[in-house]
Amino acid sequence: MEPTPAAIRAAQRGTTKRTPRVELSLDRIVTAAIHLADRDGLPGISMAKVAKELGFATMSLYRHLDSKEELLLHAQDSAIGPPPANIATAPDWRTCLTRWTRELVTAYRRHPWAAEIPVTGPPLLPRSLEWLNAGLTTLRTLPLQPLEKLSTMSLLGGYARTEVTLRAIIDKEAALDPNARPDLEYESQLRTLTAHRDLPALTEMLATGDIFTLPSDTPTDDGDDFMVDFGLERILDGIQALITRREGSRRK
Repeated sequence: MEPTPAAIRAAQRGTTKRTPRVELSLDRIVTAAIHLADRDGLPGISMAKVAKELGFATMSLYRHLDSKEELLLHAQDSAIGPPPANIATAPDWRTCLTRWTRELVTAYRRHPWAAEIPVTGPPLLPRSLEWLNAGLTTLRTLPLQPLEKLSTMSLLGGYARTEVTLRAIIDKEAALDPNARPDLEYESQLRTLTAHRDLPALTEMLATGDIFTLPSDTPTDDGDDFMVDFGLERILDGIQALITRREGSRRK
C-alpha cells in the first residue's frame, strides 16, 4: 500500500525542524484535536472546530497542516503514544506479540475514535514507527522474510483496531441503556431472522442455548478479554505454524 501524500507530509512535518510559532503550533493543534475527539468522537475533529477551540481563524491552521487528513494522522499518532517498555522485556516472541497487541488495544480503548481513522498507508509517523519497531524487534531472529514480518505486524495492528471499534459500538449502545445486553439482543435478532429461513448452521448453533456463554476452559470470566485473546491466539498459532514449517525445511 502506497502512503498518501497527506501521510508523507505528516511524517516529514514530524521530523523537519521549523521555526517555532509562539501563538499557534502543531502540538497545540493536535492536542486540541484530541480533546475534541475524546469529547465528541471522530466527528469532533475538523479544521474549523479545532481552530474555534484554539481561538484562531480556520485558515491559520493551514500554516501547519495541509489537510484534515493530515490532522487526523497526527492526532491518532499522538493519542496512541509510544509502546510500553514491558513489550521489550517479554521472554519470547509469542509473549512479546501478545503484549504488543494487548497494549495497542488498551491504547486505542483510551481513544476509541483513533481506531476509526481510515488506514491511508503504512506507518510513517513517530509513534507508529516506534510501535512497528517494538514488534519487529522480537521477530529479528525468526526464520521469516522481511515482508512476512511486516505483514505480521500489519495483521496484529489491524486486529487490534477492529476489536476496539467493535467494542466501541457495543459500548455506545450500552450507554443509551445501562441495563441493555447487546449480546442477548443480537442473539434474539438472530433467532428472529433465522426462524423462517434455510440457514441450518446458524439454526443449529442457536439451538445450543446462550451462544455468548464463555467456554468452560476460558482462563478469564471477562468477555472482552476472551474476544481479544481468542482471535489473537489463533493468529499467533498461524505464525507459529509458519515458523515450525520454515524451521523444518531448513533442517532437511
